[in-house]
Amino acid sequence: MSKDDARKLFMWASSEGWNPGDCDLDCAWAADSDAFIGLYTEDVLAGGGSIFRHSADFGFMGLFIVRPELRGAGLGKRLWHTRLEMLKARLGGDAAIGLDGVFNMEDFYSRGGFKTAYRTYRFEGVAPPRSRALGLEGGGASAGELAEYDSAIVGYDRSGLLREWLEAPATHLEVIRKGGVLHGYGIVRSAARGVKIGPMLADTSEAFEALADAMFAGHPGVQFQIDIPETCGTALEAARRWGFREAFGCARMYSGKEPETDFSRLYSAMSLEFG
Repeated sequence: MSKDDARKLFMWASSEGWNPGDCDLDCAWAADSDAFIGLYTEDVLAGGGSIFRHSADFGFMGLFIVRPELRGAGLGKRLWHTRLEMLKARLGGDAAIGLDGVFNMEDFYSRGGFKTAYRTYRFEGVAPPRSRALGLEGGGASAGELAEYDSAIVGYDRSGLLREWLEAPATHLEVIRKGGVLHGYGIVRSAARGVKIGPMLADTSEAFEALADAMFAGHPGVQFQIDIPETCGTALEAARRWGFREAFGCARMYSGKEPETDFSRLYSAMSLEFG
């Protein structure tokens, strides 16, 4: 798929409620330009999706969309299975593959060999004024330090995409330390509607609240979106306390061995399109 067609796919995704970040395509393209697959009818884009290769051990399927007027004719099924085989060919034999699918597609993905690990719920709203938590300080962090911290929590290496996000102009990094030790980080990125939080990882609920304080203080009066795994009751409770409303949801599913994720420190998903 050309980058222009990939942009069309992102526009379609936005129109269906996914609201990817403004820099998400550029970052993903820079990290893996071969990940974008198009389905064409008479040289016109009919649908598409991504088959992102994070490493030889882990890939991610996302952006699965067929134009509404062409749905129901079997094109989506053909596209999905073709993409799955193409991604398997890009990975090692024992690699795991993940995806975030809307709830009404869980049965379809299950028939394709995927199992639901957990559900993710998107909350959105304008955050109330906050002040940074006492006893924790901000600061910077190198891409290498963040990548090591990140992979230890999510259970797979997504450092290539993360490095691109850290350098993107429409993203803002917040880091929390205590005694100089990294205790959490989060990224805010602009999107078609407001700004999105993700990923957001923290060692404690105190560090999570401090990250949220810093993000909200830097974007007063702006609508936020945060994609929270159902495994994180602390973040779900906080989103409701902030006055956010539930707006969207999907299921994280895996084919192959499920990554060993430390859910006690995972407060927000990175990207529903790329993992």
